[in-house]
Amino acid sequence: MAVKKEKPTDFLREASLFDGMNDKVLTLVFNLGKVKHYSKGETIIREGEPGGNLHVMTSAEPSIMT
Repeated sequence: MAVKKEKPTDFLREASLFDGMNDKVLTLVFNLGKVKHYSKGETIIREGEPGGNLHVMTSAEPSIMT
């Protein structure tokens, strides 16, 4: 059973990249992005496509195909 998060930024705390950041900074990071949901098997990014995005996956089993 999944535990409901209290704040929208709580899922960022699960990624070590954001360790040590306070609530104010996490809120700024969260507000700069957008939440997207992907279906199983859906392509997120293809090799050779321009980058520039940060993807934080909260629950996934990504497959890398080249």
